Amino acid sequence: MSRPIETIAILGSGIEAALSAFVLKQRTGLSIARFAETETPALSPVHTVLTPSALQRLETAGLGLRDLLALPGSLPSLGQMIVTDQQTSCNPFGSRGIDWAGIGFHHHWLRARQGGLRLPYAAFSPAYRAMQENRFAPPDQRNLIGPLQHESGLHVHPEALFERLVEGTSVQPLAAAANAVEADLVIDARERSNELQISAQSGEQPFSTWRASTTGWTITIPLRNEPLEYPLAGGDEDQLIKQPWRGNQVSIGQAAYSGPSLPGLATERVLHELDLLVELLPDRDCHPAETSQYNRIWTEEMNELRALTTLYLGGDDARTSERLRMFKHRGYVRPLDTDLVTASDWVVHALALDHVPEHFDPLSMRLDDARLKQELGQLLQRINVVSGEFPPLSVYLQAIDKALGQSRETA
Repeated sequence: MSRPIETIAILGSGIEAALSAFVLKQRTGLSIARFAETETPALSPVHTVLTPSALQRLETAGLGLRDLLALPGSLPSLGQMIVTDQQTSCNPFGSRGIDWAGIGFHHHWLRARQGGLRLPYAAFSPAYRAMQENRFAPPDQRNLIGPLQHESGLHVHPEALFERLVEGTSVQPLAAAANAVEADLVIDARERSNELQISAQSGEQPFSTWRASTTGWTITIPLRNEPLEYPLAGGDEDQLIKQPWRGNQVSIGQAAYSGPSLPGLATERVLHELDLLVELLPDRDCHPAETSQYNRIWTEEMNELRALTTLYLGGDDARTSERLRMFKHRGYVRPLDTDLVTASDWVVHALALDHVPEHFDPLSMRLDDARLKQELGQLLQRINVVSGEFPPLSVYLQAIDKALGQSRETA
């Protein structure tokens, strides 16, 4: 006879614990208690970026974009600038180009590149030009180009996000030992706290900047009136927990894996883990026959995430080598058994780092040279018209303040 879980205890004093309590309370209706190991919140700056997927997941959990825009410091984002020793690449949120003739757009771009095209792959996103010119517009029907639509995220101050998440949530002191906390299910969401520093960078921009090195990332996040900057260590691959769910306790976020990650993916990853937890919530016994599915999916997701991050930070990863070898040969990434990292993510990041395939898919030849040139030219023209109509970011921020009934000084 099944005995459903009725009580959940969450361990942690930071954003990941507060996020877990907020989401699970909204989505499960179960009794949720959060236990903090310290009175000082662990405000990790990795949670300053909310990707488009993170915004959608928060909306599902009951925290909408309007609420998040009203938080002090919030600033809309179109993507990231990623800086390595060799180059600076633009990484807009959303897709690039339009798939034609039954084949991915990057094959058409590659074919045109071999014919002399000098525009980067990212230039076929409406957000690309907007990021260069400090413009912003949210995705809506007015800037839709056929099936092509840019996406937008949000930069938030971690302190403001934390306070919004814990509104109305009671917190209890952590017991002397974490295993002394009693509940049907215990979630370990304890995380490290990083020092927040004011960045020397001035001005408001619709993108964050990520500087990669062998030791990790240095990240600059523009916010309203207070840009932040912080280092993020690459981490140790030995920190990967092979079985995050053991008995009646499951680790999420940094408590499960604090190794390197892709730019801006920290909050999206925790929300993804929480969605998976809700989907696979076992009965009170937390029998391995039920929790093993969570462990299997989670481990595959983290291994894929680590492999893609290795493209930027370096290291020895067999999965990275296999993916990159196949892609550089013929522009192909096999279908992945993951949702957090997709095949299109590999295409975007590999091309951003100039891992250009030697061959394009022959199916691209369904469009002859003249037709391909015509299609690309028309697409670029439409992209330039649409992105050129985006208002300056400062004008859009004034519109936000007016809609929210706030002055610029209090936003």
